[in-house]
Amino acid sequence: MAVLAVITGALGSVAVAVQPAEAAGPRPLFQLPFHCGQRWQLQTYPGHDDYDIDMFRVGGGTAGSDILASYGGTVEFAGWNDGAGHYVKLNHGGGWQSMYLHMVAAPSVSTGQRVVQGQLLGRVGNTGNSSAAHLHHEQRRDGQKVEAWFDGVPSGITSDDTSQPVIRTSNNCPETEPASLQRGVSAIMHGSVLRTFARGNDGALWQNYWAGNTWTWQKIGGEIIGAPAAVFYDGLLRVFARGKDNSLWQFYWTGTEWKTQDLGGTITSAPGAVVHGSMLRVFARGTDGSLWQNYLTDGKWAWQDLGGGISSAPTAVLQGSVVRVFARGTDGALWQNYLSGGAWTWQDLGGGITSAPSAVLDGSMLRVFVRANDGSLWQNYYTGGAWTWQDLGGAITSAPGAVMHGTVLRVFARGADGALWQNYLSGGTWTWQDLGGGIS
Repeated sequence: MAVLAVITGALGSVAVAVQPAEAAGPRPLFQLPFHCGQRWQLQTYPGHDDYDIDMFRVGGGTAGSDILASYGGTVEFAGWNDGAGHYVKLNHGGGWQSMYLHMVAAPSVSTGQRVVQGQLLGRVGNTGNSSAAHLHHEQRRDGQKVEAWFDGVPSGITSDDTSQPVIRTSNNCPETEPASLQRGVSAIMHGSVLRTFARGNDGALWQNYWAGNTWTWQKIGGEIIGAPAAVFYDGLLRVFARGKDNSLWQFYWTGTEWKTQDLGGTITSAPGAVVHGSMLRVFARGTDGSLWQNYLTDGKWAWQDLGGGISSAPTAVLQGSVVRVFARGTDGALWQNYLSGGAWTWQDLGGGITSAPSAVLDGSMLRVFVRANDGSLWQNYYTGGAWTWQDLGGAITSAPGAVMHGTVLRVFARGADGALWQNYLSGGTWTWQDLGGGIS
């Protein structure tokens, strides 16, 4: 089915077909499993299974070369097989796996171990059913082999009797944080007014609100880094953001004017906020990379370390009595940390994402929206006891922000043109609309 490839262009709206729901999440941004800058030839041969790749180094010795994790995940198996020799299978979550066969010796990792992209798995060898030193590599989706992609580009190795050798350069380099991990939009219903908040190109906090017949932009001010997070608590509309000084700030509306308050701390991400009974909880990544919360109860703020390791801003939602906090893990997958019965529990939801998530309750359905590695909008929704990923298309350059507007589900994000866009679900159809402006 067709998807919306880009969302730049003329003002207006367009309805698009979306991909059907599926078990596997968005494709991780796999890299060649070798050091940054190395060149390798990818090839196959008649009788090889489709999508199997044999890799040989160009301009250096193949035997003994380091084999690196092409993406973060968990070691599903590390050991010996008569055909594969010494090998490793990684589970990246969201239905994705990768395979590394014929290592020269026992792997450098063990079954059950967490690994990050670029971590050493072993070295190229000739063990098992092999006639020359090489790395046999596979990528799998829901347990089935698929064409391998590296650095967002298909390898071209498909059929064993038609695919020609290709030479690729590894971009398995130390990770630099994509801008989409900091950018984002927050949306909230404030009475009958739909409000969206974002950082403007001038670095200030802005809102674009809909009061029933038109969208109106308003500069609120301040100097913020990344995405804001809006919530209504104790009679006040509050917007939290990371200040230019890296402390947590709130902007609150008194009914006649916006005021600001420095809540201290040192955070390294945009915040996420949720009201939990009489308590207001604000979440962010700390300087140690873990998830922290600053909660307000009985008029006092208190910081608490919730552990884990996250690489994006968190988002929070209350589902019944359970607080759920979602974020991108250090492995690039979607994770949640939920509070139930007084205990926090981490859970890997898989997928490969390049933004902070946004969570919303749509009736009894929990939906989490993210930017995938290809820049499109995806959702992971929970219903009937199972999580299901779905590609919603488009091209976004920030974290999304989702809100229920009556019976209409609206998801806002920065488009490829730097403007504010929404994708709304009404009557079973998703429709993209350009809302203009310039946000960063």
